[in-house]
Amino acid sequence: MDRLKYFLMNLIFSPVYDDGDILVCYASQTGTAANLAEQSGRLIREQGQTVSVRSLADLKPDDLERFKQVLMIVSTCGEGEIPDNGIDFYEQLKDFPALNVPVSLLALGDKSYKYFCTAGCLFQDELVRLGASTETQPVMVDGNPMEPWQYWLQEQLDVTVDTSQVTATEQEITLELVDNQTLHQQADQGNQAFRLGFRIVADEPFRYQVGDLIGIVPPGDHRERLYSIASGPSLKDNYLELCVGLLSYEQSGETVYGQCSRYLTAGLKPGDRFQARWKSGGGLTLPDSEEPLIMVATGAGIAPMMCLLQERIKQQHTGDNWLLFGNRKSSADFYYQDDLYAMQQKGHIHHLDTAFSRDTKQKVYVQDVLAGQEARLADWLLNKHARLYVCGRQDLREALLEVISKVLQDNLGSEAEARAFLDELLQSERLCFELF
Repeated sequence: MDRLKYFLMNLIFSPVYDDGDILVCYASQTGTAANLAEQSGRLIREQGQTVSVRSLADLKPDDLERFKQVLMIVSTCGEGEIPDNGIDFYEQLKDFPALNVPVSLLALGDKSYKYFCTAGCLFQDELVRLGASTETQPVMVDGNPMEPWQYWLQEQLDVTVDTSQVTATEQEITLELVDNQTLHQQADQGNQAFRLGFRIVADEPFRYQVGDLIGIVPPGDHRERLYSIASGPSLKDNYLELCVGLLSYEQSGETVYGQCSRYLTAGLKPGDRFQARWKSGGGLTLPDSEEPLIMVATGAGIAPMMCLLQERIKQQHTGDNWLLFGNRKSSADFYYQDDLYAMQQKGHIHHLDTAFSRDTKQKVYVQDVLAGQEARLADWLLNKHARLYVCGRQDLREALLEVISKVLQDNLGSEAEARAFLDELLQSERLCFELF
């Protein structure tokens, strides 16, 4: 394993904070655990106790012993997987000898998935081994976590949580399809994707934020699929868009379609209504007006970037925008091509780069294009203090971290300085991944 790979596999996060009464820490993929952790911290402060709220990505196991009590909230993602910001901590936890602080764990999950709360249970096993918990299982939550979280928090703190002070992290809403446009140019080539517009059926304006998600359960199924909202919250009252890629694969000589994507793109007609669930926070939050933003997206991962761009334009942000979009073929898969070119022509997108892997004999991916823009990337990250947001498949994380690490090391001159800067990017969430 070369030095760069070793560095990437062993990122160490060393937070600086004062000791306190309580630590609330979390591993969150879609933002729910992070939201509950922040609300927990606020409620604890109102009880007059000192508290620190931290992502597990910011911590090492021995950091927990700085506190008298630890509350941990862990989501499960994918097929029983640990969220990205909890993986490194879990690996360190497995090698740790003992913990001399009581830890209570709230595990968030969905029973319709085979590996219900598996990530939380993995953490709990280690906490029991380390002597930090005597409970064989964590408190496991199925679906909407608001009530179980409040009961758990009250039990841990021996206080009464005032429900009027609690902000919902999700809510059931009714959506009505009003528009269905194809984003792919050729149905027989590449991937198929659709731009779906929905009216939010409500008497009062429904407010969502950049980074929020929509959960949908197709008819006859029990599993919820999450989609990033692809339209700016300020675009139109009670309206949202989704970018839905039609999942398809060959099985026994036949084409099989994803149940939810097929339902949304072909099973609905304009005017049809269905129940969905709004979920707060997916990680890609709206930057400050003057902050430059680098966006890397592949396929339907363009969705949250369209939301960000539309909202930045609507709010007249002054920060520059650099978008790098990747897919298979430029002739078939250049999603939102007209919209993006129009934004570029009006000066809203300052740099627009693309990577279409099937256009040339030698496949080119977004990480290759980004690596070829080393001078600009270094300038934006080191001098302009830009944010870098990434949305696409799981394998993007390691590939882009490798590119970013090399650029930092080339420009800062040492591995130690590059490591420290990358740590700061991740801890401050200037570098954010939304992966599926």
